[in-house]
Formats: sequence, C-alpha cells, structure tokens
Amino acid sequence: MTTRIIRAARRHRYAQIEMNAIEDTRLSWAARGLLIYVLSRPDDWRVITKHLVKQGNLRRDGIHSLLRELRKCGYVRRKTIRNKQGSFSGVDYYVHELGDQISPRTDLPYPAEPDPGEPDTARPDPAKPYGIPSTEVYLGTTTTTTTDTDCGGSGATAPGTHSLIYPESILAVEREAAEEFINSLPDALKQPVLDEWTGIIRAGAIRTSTIGCLRALVDRALDGRFTAERGVRIRHAREHQQRLKSVLEKAPDLPPPDETDVNVRRLREIQTRAARDKGDGVN
Repeated sequence: MTTRIIRAARRHRYAQIEMNAIEDTRLSWAARGLLIYVLSRPDDWRVITKHLVKQGNLRRDGIHSLLRELRKCGYVRRKTIRNKQGSFSGVDYYVHELGDQISPRTDLPYPAEPDPGEPDTARPDPAKPYGIPSTEVYLGTTTTTTTDTDCGGSGATAPGTHSLIYPESILAVEREAAEEFINSLPDALKQPVLDEWTGIIRAGAIRTSTIGCLRALVDRALDGRFTAERGVRIRHAREHQQRLKSVLEKAPDLPPPDETDVNVRRLREIQTRAARDKGDGVN
C-alpha cells in the first residue's frame, strides 16, 4: 500500500474527532474547518468570536456566518447570558460533535430557548442611525414562517413566506443579508427594527452602508438600547392603510358617502396621507 498521507507521531498534541462531523456534506469546507478547530480545544474552552477572527482570514461577519451554518445542522447551540438586572450581556456557545445526526439533543446543559442574536459586544459600524430616542416603542408581535433548508454549504437560499415588511428600495443581495440579521431578533422586535431601518433609508441618513446601518440597529435591539423613532411614522402610515382597506372591503356596496359629513372628511384625510406615505416608499 502506498502511503500518501504522512502523519505526525501521536505524542502530546493531537485530537480525536468523530468522522461524521468531518464528512458531513451539508456543511461547507469552511464550516467544517471551524468545527474541527473548535472540537480540538479542551472541553471547558469557551468560544469567543474575536479569538476565532484572529485565527484565520475571516472577519466578524464571516465567523458569524459559519456559526449560523453550524447551528442549522445542530453542531452549535447558544445560551443567552443576562446580568442581574435581566439585560442581555452576551451568549455562551455549546458545540456538539455529532450535531443533529444522532437523534434528539438531550445532552444540552440548558433548556432549549429562542435564539436572541449574535454574541458580540463590538460597537456598531459607522453607519449608525441618528436622532433623538423616542419613548414610543412598538410592542406588537410579528409572525414568521420559513421552510427547511440545508446548512448553508450548498449556497442555496431558503425559500420562505413571511409577513415582515422590508424596504422596497433595497437590492436582492441586501435583502438576503438583511434577513440573516433580522432572523437573529425575537419576533416582537423584527418589524420595529425593519420600520426604523426603512425610515432611516428614506430620510437619507445612511452615510456608508445600508446593511451596516441595519446591523447597528440589530445590535442595539439585542442589548436593549433600541428605541423606535423614524419607524413610528412608518408603522402609523401602514396601520392607516390597513384600516382603510379593511373598511372598504367590508362595505363595498354602500351608496356614495356624504362628502359634507365630518367623518367622511376625516376618512379622506387619512386616505390622502396614506397615499402620500406610500409614494414616499412605505411598503
């Protein structure tokens, strides 16, 4: 037999890793490389994204993308860390050598919980949202429905339907990146953050990167510093449109309205504002 793989003598620095993890074709080569590196660390080693950035040629976003890929296949799970006041202060990563290939994840050291966001305390990009914080905060909930996808190694995007409303002006590639960031948020914050982003885009307040602005908003939302400002107007305009549409659908056969009636005049004012806001770019 011809030896083509030359191995080092097994003395002090070597690792034993489950072959299923190495041969999992759902993962990209980059994700498998990151997984092998982490699995070669001691059992009490803590995954810190800043350390991983220093070990290779990927930046923060690249590392987060690989970690998301590993999470989709069950190799990585996250637990939210909160301080004594209950505020978000980071997350812990837990790495599983077998991923989701070997039945249920009963070995988690904590109960499964919704994924709150990326564990990074780095300051947002220079593309920051500007303005005075508002005390009016959107507390509604948003539901999302997505379909199953691969772990990301094939490069396929997940087809899915959802009720989230994105800015119409963004490009397709920006929409894909935006969905990655938005999906890291709790449902109750997804649409408010998107509305604020829409308002900032329409106001022309983004100086460098549209996606960088969204990432800054998501970071603020994850650590409890997000307040709705421009997004409040976006939400109000959309709600006016929805109410108006509901009224018109419920009474399609009514006689022409009395234009002298104060309520009719008020409704016309709402219609005019809604049309103007839609022309400004409200989805």
